[in-house]
Amino acid sequence: RFGSFSVGALAGGRAYRDAEGASLGDNLVGGADAQWLVTDSWRLKAQVMGSKTSALDDGAGSLRKGDAQRGASAYAGVFGKTERTETDLSILEISQGYRNDVGFVAQAGTRRFVAKQNLQWFELGPLNQFNAYLNTERTEERGSGVTVLQRWTPGVWMAGPRNSELVVEWTPA
Repeated sequence: RFGSFSVGALAGGRAYRDAEGASLGDNLVGGADAQWLVTDSWRLKAQVMGSKTSALDDGAGSLRKGDAQRGASAYAGVFGKTERTETDLSILEISQGYRNDVGFVAQAGTRRFVAKQNLQWFELGPLNQFNAYLNTERTEERGSGVTVLQRWTPGVWMAGPRNSELVVEWTPA
């Protein structure tokens, strides 16, 4: 950590073997991330990862050793928080060949945009907290730009006495 700026690195790997101990290939992953607290209210985050995988699907649900495939993942986000608001804007780009067997990646070959805005009030009548929010997400194929998922979710979250909570969301079709 350097003042309000921090950096980190990740490296991992996984080797696959069959019942006799012969190699079925491996998955190597490495990357770096950074975070910058721009002000007390705004934070920037970024991450870049790369992978090299020689443990490939044989088409029948098993692994086989093959020519290594390479891929990459990149993430950038800005987060803001004040006494009454929370803002989250981010993008995640994952190439077709990216694979992270050390962690979890839901889908390769995609681009995902996320935007969230939350307005909050405290001690509002009988409620301890009341939040009104809008969460949006769009995921598309990187090559074609075809939409895989697009979602707009407005909602409210309320916290009341005795740890009671109520969430009401509308998810348009």
